[in-house]
Amino acid sequence: MPYAFSTAASLTPITTSPAYTAAIVNLDESITTTIKPVVGAGPHANYPGLTYAGVLYPTFCISSNGFIVLSTSAAAGAAAPVGALPTNSLATYSGGVPLIAGLWDNLKGTAAYRWDTLNQTLWIRWSGIKWDTTSAQPPAFAFAVSLNTVTNVIYIDHYTTTYTLIAAQSASIGIAGPCTGDYWSVQGGGAAADSTVD
Repeated sequence: MPYAFSTAASLTPITTSPAYTAAIVNLDESITTTIKPVVGAGPHANYPGLTYAGVLYPTFCISSNGFIVLSTSAAAGAAAPVGALPTNSLATYSGGVPLIAGLWDNLKGTAAYRWDTLNQTLWIRWSGIKWDTTSAQPPAFAFAVSLNTVTNVIYIDHYTTTYTLIAAQSASIGIAGPCTGDYWSVQGGGAAADSTVD
């Protein structure tokens, strides 16, 4: 796996211009077609893609279930290379393209993206998330994934500090490579395991 793991203080994304573009609005079991943001004009107006393990992935897809997949499709609007995948498992993921899990589980909520041309960073934000989709608890969970296209650093950031689960949940947080069994997974307490714990 061509990534290392570390923890840091929250990196709350800028919420001003350009605004976030809604990709999924209050949906369950949904995944977008490929997305390639363009913001204005200039040298960094077009999202250039993310290089992962030496391969450029020029587009991405967002799932309502708290993850994104990188895509080799050059254009926006192509079919997603995987489904919405409500059952999470970084260890057994076999989609053939990298998967980045901000909080991969059976979720319902809204997801949006923002291409920050100044910092050349893509933000994907999930908000109004209902983690236990069968409970009467209001949707309140929020988290984000950011991809820095200059350094290829991936950030996973959780904004909600308290959230009461009605039933036991089992989410995956981390990244999985295109080959099954190649992953980084966050464990309880913020530690990480390389290809051993999901």
